[in-house]
Amino acid sequence: MNAAAGIAFTAGLVFYGAAAAAAPAGLVRLYRLSAAGALASHLLYILLRWRISGHPPILGTFEESLCAAWSVTLSALLMDRQGRTAAFTAPFAFLTLLYGLGFETGPRPLIISEQSLWVYFHALFAWAAYGPYTVSFAAALRILWGRGEGDGPRRILYAGLLYGLMGQTVMFVLGSYYSSLLHGALWTWDPVEYLFVVSWLVFAAAVHGRIFFGWSQRRVARWAAAGFLAAVVLYWGLVYFPWSTYHVFDPEYKIHG
Repeated sequence: MNAAAGIAFTAGLVFYGAAAAAAPAGLVRLYRLSAAGALASHLLYILLRWRISGHPPILGTFEESLCAAWSVTLSALLMDRQGRTAAFTAPFAFLTLLYGLGFETGPRPLIISEQSLWVYFHALFAWAAYGPYTVSFAAALRILWGRGEGDGPRRILYAGLLYGLMGQTVMFVLGSYYSSLLHGALWTWDPVEYLFVVSWLVFAAAVHGRIFFGWSQRRVARWAAAGFLAAVVLYWGLVYFPWSTYHVFDPEYKIHG
């Protein structure tokens, strides 16, 4: 990794830490400036890393943590301009990045099955769903803890669910199509696939329950929280059970698992 990339990553890490400290303290302006700095620094790092490795950051837990932290921070800034959910999203993004540092951080070549634009866009829409879902979860916590005053948390909850569900649906379509190219079938009953369906159904139930059946915001919040917690535990946990899926989350675990 060259010096410019190292500087960009370190600057981003400092900005993420500053945002994580400012948000719970109610320093909204400092949080927003720090989060914007984190996004800019880590976008530069991602681009430099992409140039060095020859592929976007989609392989390994460290690269996944990069994308997760960036997606959560961007979604929080766009969806919640007043920083109502930042006390959760900013520390969560920072801790996600720190978690990724516990894994191999050097760039590695993609395995053959990952070398496809279909995989790139599949991953892109996965993170496009993850960010809004995280912000929605933060809004759900405010509502369930009785701090969802005003229209803001409710609006953020519904918007995050809707945007997340759209991103997750596109991700599924792209993944299924690429599965048909690799395995000759749109569906293979891989654990990742049926766990995806479970989470998608939970989020879809929350969205449609609100639109068609008039569910209260607290009921929608409970479903959103349950869906997000399940998705986080199952997705980030599967890396420790590499033999259970043909998906490659982290090559080192896949090799030694």
